[in-house]
Amino acid sequence: MYNLNDLILQLNQCPSKQHSEIAERFIRGLIVSQYGAQLFLKASKSERKQQYHELLDLLSTECADLSFLPLIQNTLVRILRLTYENKNPTRETPDFSLKIEISSNQVEEVYELVLKEVQDIRSPTPERRLEWALFFCLCSGVCFLELFKELYRILVTVERPVVKIGNLYVIPINYQKDSHFCNVIDEDQLVTQRLFYLDSVAMAAITGFFKVKEQFSPENSSAIRSLSELFARIPAAKDISKLAPKTMLKAFSAWLFRQPGIDLYMWQRGFVEGTVQSASTSLNSLSAQTGHKIKKSQIKHLHVREIAKTKLKTSKVSSAKSDRVTNDNFLKTLRKLIATSRNSISALKIELQKLLEQDISQAQEVMIMWMYKKYEDKEWKKASSAVRHLSVLGHTWLSLTLDVQLETLNDAEITQLYEDMLDDKKSDDQKIYASLSSIITFMSMHLGTPVPDSFEGAHVGCVRTVVINESHFQHLLSDIDKTFSTATEHECLCIKMALILMRRLGLRPHELDLLVSDVDTEGLGEVIIRRNLKSPSSCRVLKLEPFFVMDEYKHFCSFINMRKHQARGSKHQSLFTLDPRFGQTIDFQKLARSCSLLLSGYLGEPTPFYQLRHSALSIIQLVLFGDDELIELFTPFSIEQANKIKTMMDIGDQQDRLYQLSSHAGHLNQGISLSTYCHFSDLLLYQQVRKLDRKFQNNFWFRLSGVRPSTFEKFMRKSPAQVFSQSYTPLEVETFVHECAYQINRLTQKRQGLDIMKNVILTDIKEPTPTLADVDTILRTHDEALNLSRVEKELKIKIVTEALGLNEMWGADILLTAKVIKERPEYTTTKGKSRLYPNNGARLAPSKPSCAAEAEDVEVIERKLAKTKVQDRQVVRQSTDMLFQRMTHGHSEIIFSCPLELSKFFHGIRELIPNGRWFVVLNPNRNKESTDQVDIWTSQSNWPKDTEIVEDSFVSDERRYPHGRLNLHFQHPYANKMTFSVSEVGKHSSNALKYVLHLYAILLGAQKRYQKFEKVNCI
Repeated sequence: MYNLNDLILQLNQCPSKQHSEIAERFIRGLIVSQYGAQLFLKASKSERKQQYHELLDLLSTECADLSFLPLIQNTLVRILRLTYENKNPTRETPDFSLKIEISSNQVEEVYELVLKEVQDIRSPTPERRLEWALFFCLCSGVCFLELFKELYRILVTVERPVVKIGNLYVIPINYQKDSHFCNVIDEDQLVTQRLFYLDSVAMAAITGFFKVKEQFSPENSSAIRSLSELFARIPAAKDISKLAPKTMLKAFSAWLFRQPGIDLYMWQRGFVEGTVQSASTSLNSLSAQTGHKIKKSQIKHLHVREIAKTKLKTSKVSSAKSDRVTNDNFLKTLRKLIATSRNSISALKIELQKLLEQDISQAQEVMIMWMYKKYEDKEWKKASSAVRHLSVLGHTWLSLTLDVQLETLNDAEITQLYEDMLDDKKSDDQKIYASLSSIITFMSMHLGTPVPDSFEGAHVGCVRTVVINESHFQHLLSDIDKTFSTATEHECLCIKMALILMRRLGLRPHELDLLVSDVDTEGLGEVIIRRNLKSPSSCRVLKLEPFFVMDEYKHFCSFINMRKHQARGSKHQSLFTLDPRFGQTIDFQKLARSCSLLLSGYLGEPTPFYQLRHSALSIIQLVLFGDDELIELFTPFSIEQANKIKTMMDIGDQQDRLYQLSSHAGHLNQGISLSTYCHFSDLLLYQQVRKLDRKFQNNFWFRLSGVRPSTFEKFMRKSPAQVFSQSYTPLEVETFVHECAYQINRLTQKRQGLDIMKNVILTDIKEPTPTLADVDTILRTHDEALNLSRVEKELKIKIVTEALGLNEMWGADILLTAKVIKERPEYTTTKGKSRLYPNNGARLAPSKPSCAAEAEDVEVIERKLAKTKVQDRQVVRQSTDMLFQRMTHGHSEIIFSCPLELSKFFHGIRELIPNGRWFVVLNPNRNKESTDQVDIWTSQSNWPKDTEIVEDSFVSDERRYPHGRLNLHFQHPYANKMTFSVSEVGKHSSNALKYVLHLYAILLGAQKRYQKFEKVNCI
């Protein structure tokens, strides 16, 4: 055993320059003697962290001279490789406090005594149950003051604080902390929202409190006071209760960091303490991530030329003035005013008002108003505070906004202006952010200009945290064809490939402005980002194949080969263009506007195009730090593919995953990646807290949750996955705790009705059902996989179904229903041919309408079907059945033999189709007067208004067609404005009605099958 006092003696006798070397030699010898050399070679990060705390306790206990403890501590951290050398991007250095580390040891004693108190007290008061709930929430990661106080307020005042999303139980906590970015607007106020995922212990404690919440009186109560009253009953908590509240909460985070089964990284400890900012995804976005779709956006048709690159709009009138103050003279005047004001803000404000009265440009006027606002709000304490901003931003701002009409800029133009300013000031990257972000925000508030899509919230105190799931991204790709309905195949392909590249790699929109030579798919499979760089770290080389899903990479390689062929060997040809050879480059800032509208419609909240980058980096964060369950639930990757990505990005002793994520994103430091782009940090914290490897006695569980012992024992004995025991881990009783929470919900609704909901703490979100577009996607996936084996086909259909946010059983039910409908004898001709399909092959997807006008009809009919009442669905289904029996594939007419049939048909679909869309042809019976037959059809059937009958050739089968044969054609929208002969009616007929009703029939049949599946599962 090494003598620590010998080390202290050596340090006192030698020069300070040698302290670090002596301490390192001593501690290395200590580690080898205690744990062996294998600690340096094979120990994982979690093992090294555990050894760090053990050695720190040992050294702090035996050290006689505490002045050398910081040196010993830093040496220990460096040797155990818990921090790394500073590189670009910079790595964060953990902040250790000896006081907190020592206090965390006392937390363990307090924790054990609180457990004993819970086990011993049979009938706790509501106040005591609240104290337990706060204590165990604190032990689950609510470890900074602002979050803890707001959680207390929610538990005491909010009626239904817990939201159930899938299998996750979440409390959204809105709080305000100066160093944390706002991500939610609550009652017209910007706040920070963090999602607190409840583990079993915290959930049981909250459930127990809510059972007696009506008896609780919040008078003279607060979060810290409740904790103090708990600690006052525990002798071991005497020292902890004396700590400042912030220090005390940090001691709990240090305790959580060392718990068995919990493997937290250093940045996660900072996240728990609130010193590391990482904005949570919104509650709305989380529900979409787990498959709960909100709504579908409206398609706005655009011409593809609207996304071609153009220049900023300028003012012709203002440029003609010769007596205007030039930019150089303007900046000199401002500096002179600041210098002569002698740091008197009031005097400078008067001079700025005078300067506004002169003939100056709008950009100069905005700069003066911005400065005046800063002084008015007292953000700048001295008159000279503006000098630094003028030197950094002044010339760039004035030169790039010369004669630009600022108030008329749209999203794409303000984004282009923002990016141009960043490119112009690459050398002052960090300084330009603060000044430029401030003036952009000022313009948005006072001129009403939009915020740039690439505007990173880290520089203005707010950040958007919407994460786009795979289902919504696939909808975006499919809607590109509808949005740009007149675009060529090449134009749509370029847009889709660019979106896939941004979604998978997390590129910035302006980084998509690539050349053909920037992408290598034949060699290493890489893309080089080397143009339009936002910062020096933006220049990077990214691997392609590991991040693409399914067969995307194969199609992307084919696209690259095609573009190389079209470029004819040119290395300077743009990759994404509006023409195969010499077309304009796509302006992705303009494309962002239309894509943002679509994404906002899918998720039901503002979702900028830039969120594709946020989503990609958040998904990579889950891949690097999440377990298999989270990867399968929230990412499009398989476990095997996720492991490949993790292996590729986590290599070498000097590498760490957070550094690799920041490097992949092209950020200057890890703080930007965490604070602005990683939106699943709270979910990753819950993943680790949930794994707490500590067993609790049975009387702890039933008394904490407020249930009878017999209820707990009965439930655990019936649980098929568990063997009854006298103690359980939190993971083992998770189902029981959730059931207790459900019981509160049910009792309240049953006994007190819906008006009094004080005890209801759960909000369920219904499981999604497929749309007609989802049915079509599943059917076409089946048709594309016909050449695969049965196992491969089922696997592909399962993946697609889950990507749509649906239960995997929906895929099987939809396919089975489609086969039943296809094989029904009524839907085949006398010759055995299908009336619904071109041949009797294995394909199941109905023929899709080809033109954009028919696509609009499909959307309209689908919306009307969605509004159909449950009691009317059977009538629609009967009309669908009549259509299938009276129509032949390849023909547009629906054949009727008597007016009663036609009346029944119109009864089911009258609300779906406007009257003027039908073209009616009557083949009269040659043995009767045609005029009489027309009168019979119009009078005895539910005849649509404004529809005329056109007569054609005769039929002679009087038994089958006593009043003639009527042929009903559903026309294109434009057809009623045209004049054409009966022989040409087929050219102007639409397949939209048959297509939608076919999908609708499949969906209704699949719903019946799925309901049976749900009933079996409930039993």
